[in-house]
Amino acid sequence: MVYRVYAMDFSFYNSMGIYSFEVRCEMLKEIGYDATHLSIWHGERWRDAEKLSSVKQKYGLDVAGVYVVLDLSLGESHPRNEGILKLLETLEGCRLWNWRSNP
Repeated sequence: MVYRVYAMDFSFYNSMGIYSFEVRCEMLKEIGYDATHLSIWHGERWRDAEKLSSVKQKYGLDVAGVYVVLDLSLGESHPRNEGILKLLETLEGCRLWNWRSNP
């Protein structure tokens, strides 16, 4: 049995800043991971998710998942939540569940 190993990219966020998406993928592939698990945290950085469709071709990595934090107390139109909603509507390879019509 072959086990695939993926890395959540939490270690790429630190007090000095955030590694770019491209550098994170390059580093994970270089040290031998099979997949990445993208941490977007909140919707203001959802544009990194647009790059996920090219990860396999460019870096040879699969995408194991995407981590986001939705703050319901901010409301639907707050930029931190609005980006997450956009992500859910546009993320390639994910089945769309219309949360607005299926409460």
